[in-house]
Amino acid sequence: MVDADAVHFYRAPVRAHTTATPFGVTTSTVFPRIDISYAYAGSDATAAQAFVAAGAKGVVSAGFAPSMPAPLERKFLEECAAQRVVVVQASRVGSERIAPRDYLRDKGWIAADSLTPQKARILLMLALAAGHTAAALQNDFGRY
Repeated sequence: MVDADAVHFYRAPVRAHTTATPFGVTTSTVFPRIDISYAYAGSDATAAQAFVAAGAKGVVSAGFAPSMPAPLERKFLEECAAQRVVVVQASRVGSERIAPRDYLRDKGWIAADSLTPQKARILLMLALAAGHTAAALQNDFGRY
């Protein structure tokens, strides 16, 4: 908290961040297209299909609690992962953690851990721009 008398720290970051990461960004860094697909009552795969058609290299699924995309979108996201489009499962609920469970691994999806969909998008952009492989991505989400 920044106050008139001083800056006060109440929580220390426990994960690597900023300069303690391997993500170097320069003015010439080219970031892959990563989009967020939000689940809502009655949503389907239309948004995710449009993102992939526009060239998205990854889709962050902002799912219902506890960590599920909309039922009509799930099948398309499974097809995306099979075609090497990275799928990250996040939650649209503000404080939920998406653990790297077997059913996500079996689909080839990445668990966003405690990151919001917006933060998961940024981390995925940085990791892919840095050349991280699909196998390393889950470690990235567990570390940052």
